[in-house]
Amino acid sequence: MISRKDMIQLSEKDIRDSDFSYIIFTVKVSSIKPVQEERLPFSKKYFDRFIKVLNNTYKPLVIDENFILIDGHHRLDVLKKLKRKETKVIKIYATFEEILDAFKNNS
Repeated sequence: MISRKDMIQLSEKDIRDSDFSYIIFTVKVSSIKPVQEERLPFSKKYFDRFIKVLNNTYKPLVIDENFILIDGHHRLDVLKKLKRKETKVIKIYATFEEILDAFKNNS
């Protein structure tokens, strides 16, 4: 597991502007492997995520080539609470470590 402070936040633009290849598609929620050990306590952030998931207006989760979750742990929590079977993802064709290293100065 990785500490929350060591995780990165990525936008689709960050990924698009990088040298990494990626694809946006739908995967089973159960196939995503979370790695962030801490979460923020239940707060307005979670409420906002619930609304966006219910309205299907949330940003895709970001995963590596092995389905390790890079960005979207709170969204994944909400998807699981709502028993969603599938979710939108941006899959970057690189390892978790390569992605963290490439984007560590973006956060």
